[in-house]
Amino acid sequence: MDFGIFNLLQHRDRSKPPQEVIAEALEHVQLAEQLGFSRAWFAEHHFSNYSLCPSPLIFCNQVAATTKTIRIGCAVLILPLHAPARVIAEIALVDVLSGGRLDVGVGSGYQHYRRRSSRCCFSRSSGSARIFPTTKPRSTRCWT
Repeated sequence: MDFGIFNLLQHRDRSKPPQEVIAEALEHVQLAEQLGFSRAWFAEHHFSNYSLCPSPLIFCNQVAATTKTIRIGCAVLILPLHAPARVIAEIALVDVLSGGRLDVGVGSGYQHYRRRSSRCCFSRSSGSARIFPTTKPRSTRCWT
């Protein structure tokens, strides 16, 4: 059996500084690693106190610098918000910097305000159909 943790870096209590939320999340990962957990996942969220993590790749890189064995992951990268070539290169860089410990989950997003705020042009019904066929084949070729 395999155990991991998932952290949204939620900032519900406005009296708590964001730095404290982030420091606690890093401490949680270090403790999880000490306890033998195999993975730590971080989500991408924007424009709310639901999460302080608009870039799970940046956070994963920091986690990699402060841990040795635990696998780290993005759950999920919202592909419509990223330029394909850039996100592929960033994934590769974080994977190298982490010693090959990066896991990546991808998605199209589910909240309308993200799409409006980022000026993405895809509809709810066609989002996956228009994003995944072009991005996934390109990204998997980069590692083969």
